[in-house]
Amino acid sequence: MENGNYALFKQVNKIKGVFMLCMFKGWLLKILGGVPDHEHQKVMIEKNELSAELEIHRQFIASIYFYAGNYPAWKAQQEYREYLLDIGLPLKRNYSITHPENREQVDIYLGRIVDGFSVLNKKGYFRYGADHFRNEHLSNARGDNYLTS
Repeated sequence: MENGNYALFKQVNKIKGVFMLCMFKGWLLKILGGVPDHEHQKVMIEKNELSAELEIHRQFIASIYFYAGNYPAWKAQQEYREYLLDIGLPLKRNYSITHPENREQVDIYLGRIVDGFSVLNKKGYFRYGADHFRNEHLSNARGDNYLTS
């Protein structure tokens, strides 16, 4: 019986030693700047999920970037303002933000699209043809010259 206890004791200590060695390896790996495999796998899964979500956003942006033919999205607000001026319902430069009319709400919405693309342009999302989204060109891109006082 005593030999059996000793064998069991030896086996338990061997398991403890392996466990301690694994813990020490993980600890040492982290100290040296490494990442254990299970943590790496978790990060890779999160990265792949974020990449898939980002791709959905990129496809959406690409689908709405062109407004008519090859005109970028900013052209929609400019042409909307020009159309309203042509039909005798021009937008005022300083319309009521708290109680906008329907045509003003459409203009606000189109302005958000222009603003969104401007932010993306600042972050370097567009490789070419995005000059109109630069701050110095936004007034022209929006069609501010079609607004009345």
